[in-house]
Parts: sequence; C-alpha cells; structure tokens
Amino acid sequence: MATRRLNLVLHDLIEQFNYNKAAEVFDQKEKITFQEISNLNNKRFLLPVLMKPQLKDAVYFNFNEFVNDVPSITAFGEKKIRYMGLRNEEALVNKNDSTISNYWAYRYKGQTKISRFGNEKIYRLGNTFEYFVKVRVPVPRSTGQIVVINYNEFWVPYQLDMETGTFY
Repeated sequence: MATRRLNLVLHDLIEQFNYNKAAEVFDQKEKITFQEISNLNNKRFLLPVLMKPQLKDAVYFNFNEFVNDVPSITAFGEKKIRYMGLRNEEALVNKNDSTISNYWAYRYKGQTKISRFGNEKIYRLGNTFEYFVKVRVPVPRSTGQIVVINYNEFWVPYQLDMETGTFY
C-alpha cells in the first residue's frame, strides 16, 4: 500500500511532457535564415561610436549621445581644480569658463574619459569600452608585538554594456 501511494505521489510530482507535440510546435514556427542570424549578431558592431576610428573632442551628457557620437558640447576645455582640499581633479569648462557638470563622458586631447569615479580614462577594446579603478585592500601583518598594515593594490576592470550604457 505504501509503495502504491509513493508511486502516485512521484507520478504527480514528475512533469508530464509530450515531446512529440513539442517537435510539432517547433516545426510550425517560422524559420530564419543564417544571413538573418548573422545580420542580427553584427548589428551590435554597427554603432556610430564603434564605426569611427576616433571620436571628436566633445562632451556627452548621456549614453545615447556617446554611442551615436552626437555630443552636446564641442567647445570646451579642461581645468585642474582642488577637490575637497585633498587632490587635484580635472573639471570641464565651457567657452565662458563656466564649469560643466553632470556629463556622462568626454573626449579631450586624444583621451576618452568617463565621469564615473572621477574622470577615469576609458579604453576601446573590440566592440566595447572598459575602464579600470585602483582598489587598495588592507593586509595586516604582525612583526612580533607590532601589527603593521600594508596595502595590496590591484586594478578592477569595468566593461560598458553597449546596449544599456551600464558598467559591470
């Protein structure tokens, strides 16, 4: 009796699937050609930012401007400013010497920079862009009675998703 009940429970838990019906449904779906698949795969390489050998010096306020190479500002400059009294950082200024803020990225004198993490340089690698952030990790080391904190430094890469504009 227990075996029969176990068989009924297992039968109810196991999904019933009709593979013959699945094959029929698959055969009825519209097929696409290899050329259509190839065109779909190559579409990601046809972005204006990837088709040009080099971007022009400009300021891009969002990802769409960047990927389509349609900048908001083309007349600007870079100026060093003291940030919170700790370090110098590049600031963008327009032709009236007013600070440009809330931009997504810019290109100036042959370098493309992303505003995230303080104007880090971004590099074109294949069909995307990447930038690197230096991270310092404390490593305590004991020398007898004294604990010394050393730091290991390494670079963390971030890659741009060319469809959404997010870095991961």
